[in-house]
Amino acid sequence: MRRFLTSMAVFALSATGFAAETVIEVQLAEPEEVEAALAPSIHGTLVTEFFKHNQYWTPRISPNGQLVVVLETIDDVREIVLLDFANGRKLKLLAEKLRTLEIRSLYWIDNEHIAFTYDSYGQQRMGLISLVFVDGIATDLTVKVLGNDWYMLDPLPTVPNRAVVVVVRSGKPHIFKVDTENPKESVTRLINSRFQNMIHKSTGWMTDANGRVRAVTEYDHDKLTKIIWYRTDDSNKWRGIWKGDPATIFVPLLAHPDNRSITVITNEKTDHAILTTYNRVSGEYGETLFNVDGADVESAEVNPAKTRVVSVTSVRNGISEQHFLQDPTVAFPKLLDTQAYGSAPYVIDLSYDERHAIVRTSTNDDPGEFFLFDTDKNLSYRIGHLRPWLSRFRLGKTRTIRTVAQDGLEIESYLTIPDPVYERPPLIVMPHGGPISVRDTRDFDSTVQLFATLGYAVLQTNYRGSGGFGKTFESKGERQWGRQIEDDIEASLESVVDLDIVDNTKVCIYGASYGGYSALISAVRSPDLYKCAGSFAGVTDMSLLFHEFGVNHSNIIRKAVERIVGDPGKDMDSLIEFSPVFNAERISVPVLLAHGDKDETVDIEHFDRMKMMLEYYEKNARYLVLKGEGHGTKYLNSDIRLFTALDELFRSAMDLPAPDKESMLAPGADWPEAEEEVTDQ
Repeated sequence: MRRFLTSMAVFALSATGFAAETVIEVQLAEPEEVEAALAPSIHGTLVTEFFKHNQYWTPRISPNGQLVVVLETIDDVREIVLLDFANGRKLKLLAEKLRTLEIRSLYWIDNEHIAFTYDSYGQQRMGLISLVFVDGIATDLTVKVLGNDWYMLDPLPTVPNRAVVVVVRSGKPHIFKVDTENPKESVTRLINSRFQNMIHKSTGWMTDANGRVRAVTEYDHDKLTKIIWYRTDDSNKWRGIWKGDPATIFVPLLAHPDNRSITVITNEKTDHAILTTYNRVSGEYGETLFNVDGADVESAEVNPAKTRVVSVTSVRNGISEQHFLQDPTVAFPKLLDTQAYGSAPYVIDLSYDERHAIVRTSTNDDPGEFFLFDTDKNLSYRIGHLRPWLSRFRLGKTRTIRTVAQDGLEIESYLTIPDPVYERPPLIVMPHGGPISVRDTRDFDSTVQLFATLGYAVLQTNYRGSGGFGKTFESKGERQWGRQIEDDIEASLESVVDLDIVDNTKVCIYGASYGGYSALISAVRSPDLYKCAGSFAGVTDMSLLFHEFGVNHSNIIRKAVERIVGDPGKDMDSLIEFSPVFNAERISVPVLLAHGDKDETVDIEHFDRMKMMLEYYEKNARYLVLKGEGHGTKYLNSDIRLFTALDELFRSAMDLPAPDKESMLAPGADWPEAEEEVTDQ
């Protein structure tokens, strides 16, 4: 068995061409045994290619727009890299083994300091890279640890050596404006007790340009309400400016100079979420700044100076769209329009003057690339492709399918068809989790494209209850587990069958979380439609949801579960009727049941109960427990085990031949060299 390192691990942080080398000592957790590495296989190699770390991630631009810092993964090492396009330099600032530490995010504190957060065996830490410049070029650096259990709230890029951080102590959040040159002294000095008491019971903090927390969101678990508290400056008292149902969207974004109005995203007065102004004194809404026909405004980007909202994001026709409220620099949108690189560019970061931007492009069959745009020079620089190695595979194309449900409701679904080398492919129906307020899109999806490369068509249905289509559409999914939600899925499946482009005699269903529940209950209610069903982290006993930790310790969560699932005091009969565990006898197709043994969202008891009933009725079922996994996967070996088992289930149930390397490769491409597959970490 492979074991983790014990005692003290030391890793070096160096810069290519730099004179200095800095060493940080990090105390690691006690060792524990892990499972041995899997032997290389077709499935293992393929899943590794689709689920290993991106080559580039989290690019961030310096406040002055001159430098870009980005995470780059090379083999088993993740590096923090500094890109100086003006001087043609690429500098390695920090390198770490992914199995030892994992860098998660990057922030520019100012033009000379970069904060980074990393996970050291379950503990969140924050470090600081200080750059040394000679004649405007970075020539040296130092690195130090800022603190444990630190999370960045606002890096304050225009205030040297200052940042606003959240520090978790005894399970409670504290907020500090820290001096990064002397962080320990800053952390020990409380802003004031009244401020921290409010922070302890709040979330969703909004800061202004000076790093002052101006608005916080509190959930009152006794009164079952959500409250927005606001203050005009550090000395004034907190005052409640909005109160409503916890399910109502009300997200403060920006404080106005008049100290009376704020910009918010809300759906309180509308069916779809909009961007609007709100008068905190009168409690009235003002001008609608942006709305999207038939879709929710899902997020917004505020400029670095925190003077205006630059853009909002929505999803239409399955595609994530960024809408600019006004020209950031007049030329900027035109530059984006003329250099689309195959998709609508999405701005993910701006310099302080908004004249330099980092942009991501992507399509449903391409994870995409990062670019730096310089509007002064009307130039763009390629930072790098997220996963260039996937170009060797035959990826699928995704189209939108619209279906009218039994009650007249329009349902939007996405059908991914594999390469034409696969004629009339088998189909995997893949319902998403949730079920309420979650949705699928046509953006790149590793699972969908893995299935497409293996030769499967994939159907994803945004059934009633899915997010992004307005609160009326969402409410129609409440208490429809195993009922109208699955009616919608089956209606969209019928629409696909009518197109006559897939083999309708070879259809399986697979999902995770609610999708796992949907797969199992679909096997119960519609055995003639599906040849097999796969469930990962799926709910199997709806009544068991009311014994979960969060439900029993939060009235708001319990009421939300009652609204979405049903009230066990009144609706126990229906909870039993539509739970897979009580219908195991009716399942007649092969089943894969998989679960993480550390799942805190859907307890593994759901797996245990379903397994017991399937075994009792001697059903054709396979079982997979993923060690160390929660409500999802974080270890590559878990992905390999899960998708290998799923593909084997699909091929066995639908009588398909074994996977063939040549059919999965793009013309002229070679199969990737077999890597030593990693152990659980």
